[in-house]
Amino acid sequence: MTDVVVVTGASGFIGRALTAVLAGRGREVWAVARTAPPSALGVRPHRVASYLATPAAPGATLVHLAETADVAQAEAAGEAHLRANLECLEELFRKGYGRVVYVSSATGRGLYARAKQACEERVLAVGGVVARLTSVYGSGMSKRTVISEILAQLHGNGPLRIRDGAAERDFLWLEDAAEGLAHLALGRTTGRFELGTGHAVRIDELARLLLDLAGEAKRPLVETAPTGSSERLSIDPEPVERAFGWRAATPLRDGLARLLERRA
Repeated sequence: MTDVVVVTGASGFIGRALTAVLAGRGREVWAVARTAPPSALGVRPHRVASYLATPAAPGATLVHLAETADVAQAEAAGEAHLRANLECLEELFRKGYGRVVYVSSATGRGLYARAKQACEERVLAVGGVVARLTSVYGSGMSKRTVISEILAQLHGNGPLRIRDGAAERDFLWLEDAAEGLAHLALGRTTGRFELGTGHAVRIDELARLLLDLAGEAKRPLVETAPTGSSERLSIDPEPVERAFGWRAATPLRDGLARLLERRA
């Protein structure tokens, strides 16, 4: 196995952070993206029209991040979304990587989740590693995340609107997620692992915490689409810590405070 790590989706939210972490550890990183791949010391950018053309060095490690995180887009594409993801994986397998890390998700539903599951099974079948991420947040995240929707309403007047306050999520700071993926990429253990904090937080508690940090604790909350039941998502952080020595280091309050500082 070489010191080369190939990262697909390297221009994305998580891809850029992971590329920086790997380069900081002295690895030669091939940053593969369809638009504006990052370029820095230790990073070789590769712009491709399709991820089917992802380059490979003999024995290199592949971290495959290049799939849409947009559930609605996946659902709109239907079965074509699932087929395209599997076809891309099969082409990547043929390139002879020494280790494959497939970045999946602990969230999602419907066809999006089914496609992720199908890809996970194929990766595990060839002796690869599956990384199931919880809700990753940080600078540059999508405007469609629950944290982004709350942030967009800060420094305003009137009630702050959330969809379902009883839903629970495990929120993972971006730099922690990148460190965790680097541990999986550079390690030897294979299998399926969940990356998160292990602490689920209700969305109404998240909103209250952000309002408090912004000095707007007295603003009321309004739920626009309450379900009447608690949708819980949390993971067990012990398996990945035992296998790779990684654990999320950033408490939610600290991460949100940093995010607000960076937006100021």
